[in-house]
Amino acid sequence: MLLLSCSINTTRPSKKLHYKKIRPLKILAKIGTSAYKVTLPPSMAIQNTFYNSLVKLFQDNQFPLHIKEPPPSINIEGEDE
Repeated sequence: MLLLSCSINTTRPSKKLHYKKIRPLKILAKIGTSAYKVTLPPSMAIQNTFYNSLVKLFQDNQFPLHIKEPPPSINIEGEDE
């Protein structure tokens, strides 16, 4: 699951630079019908229970064919760059 960061304050200099979603998290428990308890990294000093609208399903890669291989290295005068 991903945690939406709209209600979480970070040390970023601007709200525009905040991450929209916080990394994939593991759900520890579902609390009632509208909340989840998730694992958080130790660096986040906040409670670990969130309303269901702030937790979204993590989808790995929606377009696996769009992954591009890095271009081959360029050989100039016998040296790779």
